[in-house]
Amino acid sequence: MEGKLSTPDWASNLNYYHHSNIKSAPFHLHVFDKCYKRPLVKKAWEIIKLSEDKDQIQEAWRTVKLLQTKSAPMQAGTTVQKLVDAKLITENENDYKTAKEEFLAYEPVDWDVRDSFKHHYYSDLIEIVAENAISGLKEVSQQLGLNKFLGEKEYLFELPGCALPYSGREDFESGHIELKTVWPTANERSKTGFYKKPLPKEPLDSWLGQVAGYWYGSKKSPTIVVANEDDYVIFNSDNCSKLSDEYLDQVMQSAIVTCKRRENILRKAKNVKELFDLIEPDFGDWRWNNMNPDQRDLAKKLWGYK
Repeated sequence: MEGKLSTPDWASNLNYYHHSNIKSAPFHLHVFDKCYKRPLVKKAWEIIKLSEDKDQIQEAWRTVKLLQTKSAPMQAGTTVQKLVDAKLITENENDYKTAKEEFLAYEPVDWDVRDSFKHHYYSDLIEIVAENAISGLKEVSQQLGLNKFLGEKEYLFELPGCALPYSGREDFESGHIELKTVWPTANERSKTGFYKKPLPKEPLDSWLGQVAGYWYGSKKSPTIVVANEDDYVIFNSDNCSKLSDEYLDQVMQSAIVTCKRRENILRKAKNVKELFDLIEPDFGDWRWNNMNPDQRDLAKKLWGYK
């Protein structure tokens, strides 16, 4: 494949086509996702859509279920984004109604009983959180003098010294705004069964890694709006030093060094199996606890654990 953002063979052979937010997860999880899970899930969906063989389709559904990444908090966050888009971008009540119906139709995972409780509890909160998010976004709109809201924008740009491009997708192109939501966590000691998480006092590192990429691609200062069921908070370069150009540049310079190091590892592997042998996993990372245990066990086998 020729072109400025072409993918070299050593990367395409591993299904590793681009870099992304390095603060979202450790490298071994990026590799497990990009190099192993995504190709299998993509192939499974193709079988489900195109095959007429019932056994193949049944096996494909098992693959999708095993490797899917979903949870009630993730679905709630996605739903709030859709509710906000329906109000501020499409201004379509049918879109708003559809988003609510999709959340109610969400099927909780069967390996974590808390997911069902969360889904039920969040059902009464999603519109409240969405309204708070809308209030925060409207305040930002007034601050920035925006005439209208533009939705998602995808970024794909080169990094100096790297062969692979960097990819990201910001929530609102207008104002370069990222929307985050905070949801209650299950807590048996609470009368409601849930602990209400307060709004953060500063952006999380994973959020900073995310918006730093958008800043690098646009050279425009980002704004982060965070909403929960009580209120919203706005972070920008005026009230948060970590959103200054200087700090975001430091984040991206560090990311570039990391991406170069990762490419050196990728180049050494002839196939996915060899790549797994070159990377040490950390199954103590909290993100593995939010996955299907069968998926975690599969990953351990891929890395040679019994």
